[in-house]
Amino acid sequence: MYNSLFKLFVLLMFIMVLGCEVGDPDTDQPEITIIYPPTNTVIGDTITIRVSAADNDVVDLVEYYFNSKQEKSADDFFQTFVYHWDLAENNIEVGSQITIFAKAFDRVQNEMISNFVKVIYKWMSVIKDGDESFNPNLSRVYMRSTSDKLQLRIETNEDWGSIEDSTGINCAIFLDTDQNNGTGLSPDTLDNMEGRRILDKNRSSYSINDIGAEYAIALGIDGSGLYFWQDSVWLWQNSINYLNFKNDTNIVELEVNRSDLNNPARVDVVVASITFDTRNRFYWDWAPDSLHVSYTIDSNYIGN
Repeated sequence: MYNSLFKLFVLLMFIMVLGCEVGDPDTDQPEITIIYPPTNTVIGDTITIRVSAADNDVVDLVEYYFNSKQEKSADDFFQTFVYHWDLAENNIEVGSQITIFAKAFDRVQNEMISNFVKVIYKWMSVIKDGDESFNPNLSRVYMRSTSDKLQLRIETNEDWGSIEDSTGINCAIFLDTDQNNGTGLSPDTLDNMEGRRILDKNRSSYSINDIGAEYAIALGIDGSGLYFWQDSVWLWQNSINYLNFKNDTNIVELEVNRSDLNNPARVDVVVASITFDTRNRFYWDWAPDSLHVSYTIDSNYIGN
């Protein structure tokens, strides 16, 4: 009797289970957003990627992608949603643009792709100049800015020799801070010989393309420093800080105080260099070869 009642009870429970409605499957996609770094920033050798992710159940996994390639070592099963990426280990070229995105999965493999964030490695390329028939000559100009500094990187084709003699770099970076080619050293003021002497007082005249330069950064054997244009002459403003400047290389990196430039929001830029041959003749190189490039000073460098 007892066994019969027990069997009947089990049967009724089985029927009740079968009669219950099966719940709707989970089809809700997770939500995911990259909240750091900001897009269009310049990063250093390491960068921290921060992600905000949520789901109606639980986020089971976050994957990280760099230029569409998954960084498998970064797979995040622990819901920290933070990844520290070491770019120095990836042989990435300076000035390269990197697109970052992440992908979130829940426990039933619903997935969602985050926003796309574009960053630039170390320096923003602003000028690419052709290789001239003499060396060293200008090759690339890069820029970036911090909250209080304007920073530049100059590359030449082939190495220079000693910084302190004619085999070294001899270069000037002209900055138009008000975007008015009628002020500062400009094509309109080049009839004044004093306007031709930022690199050397005894060399031939030069034109600075189409800008009016209020400031010039001189570096090399003619005397390094930041100068400002006043009353048809260049006057000393301040020293410059070298981030990287050595003999027998083709790279110089430097910075000036934004306050020394009167804190402009934008600068128009032209770069000039002089190269000597074995007979002490000199050759001009301009980057760009004509006109100018513009750079917005937006504190975009977040590296170290």
